[in-house]
Amino acid sequence: MSRSLRRAILRRPRTSLFVLFLLAFLVSVSGISHFSLLDVDEPRFAAASREMLKAGGDWIIPHFNGEERFDKPILIYWLQAGAMRIFGENALGARLPSSIALGLAAPVTALIGIELGLSFLLSLVAGVVLSTSAQAQIMGHAATADGVMLFFVLLASFFQIRRFHRGASVGSFFGLWGALGFAFLTKGPPALVAPMALGAGILWAGGRPKIRSVLWGCLLLLAMILAWGLPALERSDGRLWTLGLMKHVVERSLRPFEGHGGFAPWWYLFYLVSVPLTFLPWSPFLVYGFSWWKRALFGVEAQAAKILGVWVLGTILVFTLVTSKMPHYPLPCFPALALIVAFGLERRVYSGTRVAFVFIGLGLLLLILFPILPLVEGLPQSFLPAMQIGLALFLGFFFAGREVLQKNPLKAAMGLGLGAVVGFALLGGRLLPSASPFFLTPRVAPLLRPYLADGLPIHRFRIVVPSLVFTLDHPLPVLEEHGGAYPYAWGLEAIGKGRMRILTRSRKLSFLKDELKGIKDPGLRDRVREYLNHPLLQCRGWYPGRGRWVTLVLLGKDLPRK
Repeated sequence: MSRSLRRAILRRPRTSLFVLFLLAFLVSVSGISHFSLLDVDEPRFAAASREMLKAGGDWIIPHFNGEERFDKPILIYWLQAGAMRIFGENALGARLPSSIALGLAAPVTALIGIELGLSFLLSLVAGVVLSTSAQAQIMGHAATADGVMLFFVLLASFFQIRRFHRGASVGSFFGLWGALGFAFLTKGPPALVAPMALGAGILWAGGRPKIRSVLWGCLLLLAMILAWGLPALERSDGRLWTLGLMKHVVERSLRPFEGHGGFAPWWYLFYLVSVPLTFLPWSPFLVYGFSWWKRALFGVEAQAAKILGVWVLGTILVFTLVTSKMPHYPLPCFPALALIVAFGLERRVYSGTRVAFVFIGLGLLLLILFPILPLVEGLPQSFLPAMQIGLALFLGFFFAGREVLQKNPLKAAMGLGLGAVVGFALLGGRLLPSASPFFLTPRVAPLLRPYLADGLPIHRFRIVVPSLVFTLDHPLPVLEEHGGAYPYAWGLEAIGKGRMRILTRSRKLSFLKDELKGIKDPGLRDRVREYLNHPLLQCRGWYPGRGRWVTLVLLGKDLPRK
């Protein structure tokens, strides 16, 4: 970095922080309106938020597919509904709160770095590291709660550290507990894990919070939660407690939820693998951060090392003990990882060069993999954007490796940051939009829409496609079991009598044909067999939720001929 640029950054700190926000936001917002919502979480959030905007919409209890949705508290739905009202009931409106939140998270990370004694320039680098890590970018592009939750957790963390260093004040009190309240209303109890870990780190570093202040803060937090929770409990007849808290928090913690996690010993090592992978492209720089942390823990920077170390380890430990596992659960500790990396880069306590070959090797691997993956997945139209992304990342990794060999870790970080910015901008701005027309939902939705006109319900069988519910703006209930030897025969009888249609995968037709034995009327059985042998429509598309091509079929009575 030239001296003139360094001086300009240091001379205008507020402008520099705004530029950091703008950079992180623009990368996160790239292309979000040009590819459809991805199954399974995005369309559930977006559809529930859109329901609030309809006449008579419920702003207390979210609804999806005709049912109450208690997966997350209310704030994320309010934010998405507000954005949809301004920008339209589409992917842009649904994803925009997450993109803005990640943009804001970058300068807040920098402010925390300054509070911990990191130089202003390296604090900005920490903001870049966070905002261009893979997991943060995924959440910044997604219409889910995690990106917004990350910002509020970071804001609370900033006030926690500020109160530790500068003492208590009215402003920092309301900033801390207000941010915690908003974080809870976005994600629920998991949002408190990282702030509690950070609090333990502050205690280890010598912090002594006033019990009266903590009690008043807990009361403020509880008041914010109950301001929504009590009306929601009353309106849902207690289901917010039984489903929202007991099922989606307690039960998720004690057993694998929706196939995520397990009791096998290797699941306790899950985050030892997923965190380095999702912190890419910055994971190799963790050797600098870890070298600094080991040395600082018993030196003059012990306070910062203790705070950041417990922030990371405490967060990962809690989610390791939780039975359900997902790669994005430890995201609230990624700012601490970014700051540890920045401290390591500034202090230069690591002098090895082996990591340079890791950078170069990763660059070569990505240069090869990115163009190959679209071809393997049967999406050749995405080959060119994928090659551009691979090339941008390769150049960033190669430059980083070269500068590490020349003992210039800060230059290495800046080169890698530039490659990551270009790579993620291309990922959202070109790669996903190029593949979106081949996604399953954009292909099948126009074909299904005419079959909604005659009022017959369409039931789903063994297929999870909430993006269809959002795109069609129409409920698609699950075909329920009715017990007995042939639990789905009642559904086949219903399509035979013209009372419903069934949407399923072509691979499940053989299963439904076995259910024909449960239909006693021979004439009705023959009619249903004809429906199974000659579906109303067949449509093949790429299903992002599973990373494979899927063929959907619609079974039942045809539309009347004109």
